[in-house]
Amino acid sequence: MPKIQHYVPQFLLSNFTRGEKPQIYVYDKQTEISYRTNIKNIAAESDLYNLEWQNIILTLEPSLGHLETNASKVIKTLVREESIHGLSLTEKVLISAFVLAQHMRTPYVRKSMLHMDQLIQNGIRRMGGDPDQVENYHPLDKDGARLLSIKMLSNLKDFVPHIMDKQWVLLKGKRNNPFYISDNPVTLQNMKDFGPRGNIGLAVEGIEIYLPISSTLTLAMYCPTTVNEIREGYERYKHVSLTTPWIANALSKNKDPFYVEKMIAGFDEGTAVEVADNNILNLNYLQVRYAERQVYCEWDSFWLVKDMLAKDSSYRTGPRVRSN
Repeated sequence: MPKIQHYVPQFLLSNFTRGEKPQIYVYDKQTEISYRTNIKNIAAESDLYNLEWQNIILTLEPSLGHLETNASKVIKTLVREESIHGLSLTEKVLISAFVLAQHMRTPYVRKSMLHMDQLIQNGIRRMGGDPDQVENYHPLDKDGARLLSIKMLSNLKDFVPHIMDKQWVLLKGKRNNPFYISDNPVTLQNMKDFGPRGNIGLAVEGIEIYLPISSTLTLAMYCPTTVNEIREGYERYKHVSLTTPWIANALSKNKDPFYVEKMIAGFDEGTAVEVADNNILNLNYLQVRYAERQVYCEWDSFWLVKDMLAKDSSYRTGPRVRSN
């Protein structure tokens, strides 16, 4: 059993390296320092998936390693062919499980649990209570967060349908404007606003899920309602453009109809969709936002990270629940 356990697989990080002896660039959001290193030195912790019980070490490391080995073969093919057209049902289930495992296995998850529990404790104290005396409530510690995260990972199958039911597409970037990846690389975004209920969750309407798989490719998974809205909007545009072109021009003012057409082809045919610089910027923004501490890139190009940190110190960690 390896002592040092990676929470972002080395096979995935290797797709963001360069040089004869491949290395990757790292930006640390807390020290604000960038450097170049071997992938074996990053995104890893000691005994991350181990749990001691009655003097026995229980671990998820072999299971995660088995999942990584099988997923790496599929992702290698996706990167080489720049297409998801040939994905079998079995391979899609496998990649769904891999995305979920990557979403749940990082230290960010545990730190978020501890942060949320601290907010609960603070709330109890504000009301004059003692967290240790509240019935059926037990304050969370590091070992408790570790146990909860391991339980989540052991129940991946319960969440697979939430990834399988999404519409998948490959987004293709540019060699001179590479995608970032981070120590918490599965990112979520939603353009729909549900008010206090929030809009981020694997099964929330409108959710968009992203995982960069190389410097030039990101696997995107969209809520079916979003894809239907894209299709319906494009059909309206085509209809109007035949009758009243000036209205069609107004409708497409903020959306490139040719790009929308390529996206639809990507959903239907599985081929990678070339995205514009502003799309790359958004995807890289999400990597910086979700990174707990480190952002990785094939090039030493971290101007976006520096700019975000200069404007908002909350970006120094991954997203946190806030209390009023």
